[in-house]
Amino acid sequence: MKIIDNTGRIFGRLNIIDAMVLLFLLCLTPMFYFGYKIMTREEKTELTSQTPQMEYDILRAQVNEFLKEHKRAEKYFERTRE
Repeated sequence: MKIIDNTGRIFGRLNIIDAMVLLFLLCLTPMFYFGYKIMTREEKTELTSQTPQMEYDILRAQVNEFLKEHKRAEKYFERTRE
């Protein structure tokens, strides 16, 4: 028994083009699933009483502390101290 017969059917039952279309649609299923999940998710909102400037200052202090600990920006800190 041949895999593809004279009429172009796989195992005598399914046309090659039909099989390719089904495979294509099967491959699209995860894309539609994750697209739906992304589009219907609820955004997380945090209630903060801080102004954007306060948040910026806090983040800047955290970054400066991290850089000081790891000594990656010694030249930057030397310039800012002068």
